[in-house]
Amino acid sequence: MKYPNMRAELVEYLQFLSEDPVSREKTEMDDCYFDYAIHFLFDDTLIARDSQECVGIFLINKYEANTIFAVAEKLDEIFNKYGTRLHLYDYYGFPEWVEVIEKCKSALSLLAMDGDGLD
Repeated sequence: MKYPNMRAELVEYLQFLSEDPVSREKTEMDDCYFDYAIHFLFDDTLIARDSQECVGIFLINKYEANTIFAVAEKLDEIFNKYGTRLHLYDYYGFPEWVEVIEKCKSALSLLAMDGDGLD
């Protein structure tokens, strides 16, 4: 893997997005960190367009790429439905956000395996 620091950044963003909004303590930086996470997925990397291109860069295999793409795909669905100018806590109120949490947790589990047992 060429950029392990990018992988670590991805893990941080997925952890942030997977937190239960009910138990989450609100901070002033939440919207800013949310923006960073979204820019990482949609603008700074190819995850949302062609996640397979990230294999070898900061993802280990196609399984990771597919799982991360599913996160971006769900977020894109929400943004297309509700827009992109809302605050993080507004998105938490939408029923689809539960799926974002589930997909992020699934991705985190797979990333933690570091490719073990997968082709």
